[in-house]
Amino acid sequence: MRIIVSPPNQIASAINSTVLPQSLKIHQNLVNLTRAISERDH
Repeated sequence: MRIIVSPPNQIASAINSTVLPQSLKIHQNLVNLTRAISERDH
């Protein structure tokens, strides 16, 4: 990961565009996984 010296709002938007989609994808995977496990148990 390269460090870019830029205004804070550019840093924030860069973090939002890279980190948030990944964490949302991970969260969705966890939701799907727990749903599949609970359906299997019932």
